[in-house]
Formats: sequence, structure tokens, C-alpha cells
Amino acid sequence: MTLVKDLMQTPPVTLTKGTPVAMAAHMMKEKGIGFIVIVENPSDKRLVGVVSDTDFVRKVLHDKLDPEKVKVDDVMSTLVRTTSPDTELVDAIEVVCKERLKRLPVIQDGQVVGILSITDVIPLFLDYKKKLLDLALGF
Repeated sequence: MTLVKDLMQTPPVTLTKGTPVAMAAHMMKEKGIGFIVIVENPSDKRLVGVVSDTDFVRKVLHDKLDPEKVKVDDVMSTLVRTTSPDTELVDAIEVVCKERLKRLPVIQDGQVVGILSITDVIPLFLDYKKKLLDLALGF
């Protein structure tokens, strides 16, 4: 049985409320990610929201706002679906599929401990597909 903690990315990239969108976008580019967890303060990893590259396009660039002046908490999503490290991967994937999500923050004891991304899961399914084909073909 595969659990979320077996595939989640750690540590999660976090920023605090009040961070300019321009800084968040720079961090996304630097780290090669499209999603950042927003926390109240750096020492407390309690999720208060999330921002994605799509949020920046739809809520900042589209409206021709200044990314140096707009803060992440102005554009972050606060109703965030999460999962836990000990959730079975199949259950987490069901949530991702039903709600058309790309990522799920992983919460343990109220703290963000990782991110499960659909791109983390795809290689596992490709491996299963190969194993099934090998079985079917008698290899």
C-alpha cells in the first residue's frame, strides 16, 4: 500500500502573508515550481492559503496589477483541500481527480509537511502500467 508520504515533496516551499507577488513568482521560477504554501509566519508552518502560477496570471497579470505592490494574500486561495502523510495514495488521487486539482498540501499536526503533486504520481502509474503489460505478455 502506497501512502502520500511515500511520494510527497518535502520540505514544502512556503512564504508568509505580505510577500509581494513578484517575489513569489521569482521563487517559483528559481525552484521550478508552480505552487507555494502561504503561512502566517516562518516559524509556524500552519497553512493560511496557497498561490499558484495560474493565480498570478488570472488575478494579477490579467487585471494589469503591479506584482511588486500586490501581496500573495491578496490573490491566495484560502479554501484549500489538504491530505495527510498517512492517507492512502489511491484516496488522495481520488480527491485530486474529483476536484480537478494539481496539488494537495500535506498536513500533519496542523503543520504543512509536504506537497503531493499529480506529477509525482504519474511515474508510479506508468510503472504499474509497464508491470501489467509485462504480466499480460508473460514476461
